[in-house]
Formats: sequence, C-alpha cells, structure tokens
Amino acid sequence: MSRQVFLDNYFRGISYEVNKEVVRILNWNVRNPSFLRATKQCRYIEHLRPHIILLTELRSSGGLKYFEQRLSYLGYQLFYEYPEDDYFILIASIYEASEIPMKTDFMPHRIKGIATRGDIEGTFIGIYVPSRGPKERRNVNKKMFQESVMGFLDVLKEKRGIKNTVIGGDLNVIDPSHIPKYSIFGEWEYDFYNKFIEIGMKDAFKLVNTQQDYSWFGREGDGYRFDHFFVSEDLKEKVIKCYYDHSVRGKRLSDHSSMILELKL
Repeated sequence: MSRQVFLDNYFRGISYEVNKEVVRILNWNVRNPSFLRATKQCRYIEHLRPHIILLTELRSSGGLKYFEQRLSYLGYQLFYEYPEDDYFILIASIYEASEIPMKTDFMPHRIKGIATRGDIEGTFIGIYVPSRGPKERRNVNKKMFQESVMGFLDVLKEKRGIKNTVIGGDLNVIDPSHIPKYSIFGEWEYDFYNKFIEIGMKDAFKLVNTQQDYSWFGREGDGYRFDHFFVSEDLKEKVIKCYYDHSVRGKRLSDHSSMILELKL
C-alpha cells in the first residue's frame, strides 16, 4: 500500500456533522499546489473541519484534481470554473447550496457565490483579485477586475440586499489604516476595500481584533493583510473568532497564512 493511500484510508474516519450553532469558514490562498502539497493541505483542512471553504490561486493541475476528489469524498459541494491560462477561486460547502450568478464582465472565474439552504441559510462569496501584474500590463487586469466587482456589489445591494452575507478571499489590497502604510498602493486600491464598507459590510477581523496582523510577507519581511473576511451588518454581533493561522506558512503549505472565521448562529 502506498503512503498516500494509507493516509487517505486513515483520514476516511473523519466525519463532518452539520453544526447548527457555529459556522466555520476557511479562506486560504493555496498557491497553485502540486499533487503532493495538495494532499498535505487537505490534511490540514480535514483537521480544521470548516463548513465553508474559499480557496484561491488554483489552476488546472494535479493539485486541483486531488482537491476535487478529496473534498467531494468528504461530502463537500464544489463550485468553480477555470480557464486554461489563469488562476481561479473554488468554493466548497458542506451545506446544501446552489450557485449565485455573479454577473461580472471581467475574469468571472475569480469570483464565485453560493446560497446555502436548510438549517444554515446565507450568502457566501469568494473573490481572488489579480496581483499588480507584469510590467507590460501593470495594474491593468487588477483595475478592470476591481471595477467589475464593485459594479456587482452595487447590484447585489440593490437587488438582493446585504443580509446574512459573508464575503472573503485574497483581495490583494490592504485597508487604509494598515500598519505600516505602504506608498505603493494607490487610492483606487483603497477604494476597492472601502467599497465593502460602503455597501454595509464589516471587516470581520477588525470586529474582534485590536492588533495588526498579516497574511503574507514580502521578500524583505514586510507584512501585508491581503486576505479578508467581510460580514453583513446583521452578522457583526455573531462573529466569534476571526484570525490568521501562520502555522501553514511555517510548514510551507503556502506562502499565505490561512484565515478562519467562526460565526455563532
């Protein structure tokens, strides 16, 4: 028996019971994993037992195939679409769910939304904003994608209302009060962060934390809080925990810390 088959058989004993009191959501940039690294990332996920999973920086690869097989085996519904030449976001839900049309014009594979039904009813949206990009297209894709998402957020507020909603992902932007404040970011990038506040969302991390923390570090050791969770006004009192798990970077599972949000229902 191969080592991987042995590990898979071992972890088959893990069961996922639907918790009607607490919802745990994982937001994690997994950095386009190989098959082997995806197996290690899945073991981390299985021990964490999240009910909703937002995974960013995935591509069509052996790592994706492992995520597809393993998460489906564990009972998650998977929602994603991928192009041949770009990264995308995947949402997995242990609850019964259906996809929500995002109606974004640019890079639609980088934003996904689901509505859960039954015991847990809510809207969960995952977003993966492009990086600043190569010199020849510096910020072009990032600006276009952000503008498309901001247009969608306006429609979401007008058509559906911002209630019982969680939005998370790797937004590749920091908030205006970030410490330290980096001069490289333009007002248009802060405008994107502020759009969530404008439509009535709350920065979940700031609701329960007073200290600055980071989810990604540059080559010089500079910290950035790129990964975010926002919750609608009606959920702000229900946030139990919102934190970054830095152990996954220490184990080299990704260059991003994972982010965990827990809500009491």
